[in-house]
Amino acid sequence: MKKIFLSILAFLLLSSCFWRWGDLFQWETGLVWVEKDDFSLSLPVNWQEVFDHELTTPSQWEIVLAYRAEQVREGYYNNIVILKNQNRLQETDIALMNNNINTLKLSMQSFDIITEDTLNFWRDSQGNVIVFKGQYGLQTPTLHYIQTAKSCGEESFFLTISIGSDLVDYTRYYPLLESFRCK
Repeated sequence: MKKIFLSILAFLLLSSCFWRWGDLFQWETGLVWVEKDDFSLSLPVNWQEVFDHELTTPSQWEIVLAYRAEQVREGYYNNIVILKNQNRLQETDIALMNNNINTLKLSMQSFDIITEDTLNFWRDSQGNVIVFKGQYGLQTPTLHYIQTAKSCGEESFFLTISIGSDLVDYTRYYPLLESFRCK
């Protein structure tokens, strides 16, 4: 009996050397952990990275992450874009979002808030999230967006998930935003 127990223990110890915890996380949740220089977060395993040459570069922000679903819905890919900028005023997550709402109202072709809610980030911090319907320009489609902001000391991040208009339960995307971690 003791030999069997020791054999099983040895097998578990040796096999754990070859097991990657990221694979376990991916298998159990359908999400994969994405690490960048300044942050990390979890994303759906079937979303693919969008590369710089496929994106329009914003004038005042830096695109630090862009991923999209592999399947087209309503002629559009669900996606996430994270923008980064300096946070010289050391604004909080909530102040960043409040200022952003005012900017969106002024700069978008159309902008209608569907709902405002609270996110629970890591380490018990909270932030605002808005779900809005909008059109950035005359040539862009009207879509639904889920957006939050995260202050990481001297840097600000805006996380925006674009989705089609057929989705009713926006909260299913909240865990992606809540998984955001500053480094």
